[in-house]
Amino acid sequence: MKSKVLVLIFFLSIACSPNYTYLKVYNDNFPPPTISEEMIWGSNGNLWNGVQYLGFNLKKEDKLTFRSAVYFTLDQLEDYKITNWVSNDKKYEGKIRTVRSFPTSDGYCRVYQTIIIKKNNAVRLFTNKACKKLTYSWTFYK
Repeated sequence: MKSKVLVLIFFLSIACSPNYTYLKVYNDNFPPPTISEEMIWGSNGNLWNGVQYLGFNLKKEDKLTFRSAVYFTLDQLEDYKITNWVSNDKKYEGKIRTVRSFPTSDGYCRVYQTIIIKKNNAVRLFTNKACKKLTYSWTFYK
């Protein structure tokens, strides 16, 4: 019983987290990005983690597809260009775009937005910052 309560608290904390914006209407467009000074000047240090999946329970292969789409967007696309992805069972789809890029003393950073849409029209939006130092992998603000 105690473990069930802890699991419930965990999922409620994810659902109520201020890191996610729940959209009531999805019209195939990203909303304007909200970028705080804390996000721009705050330090990164997280590698890829479960926060990126926005509380959705994606299958392993769908997580890899989504992760590849994010890294492709960060590595290859100009600001405001969109990468689309769809899960193998077509239960989820998403879009990723970078909205700001800037140099740092030892590399560069990009602020990006992701939208994940579940087939039943549950939509979640997430804005994050990723930084890449000269020869290292991306690190994330959240």
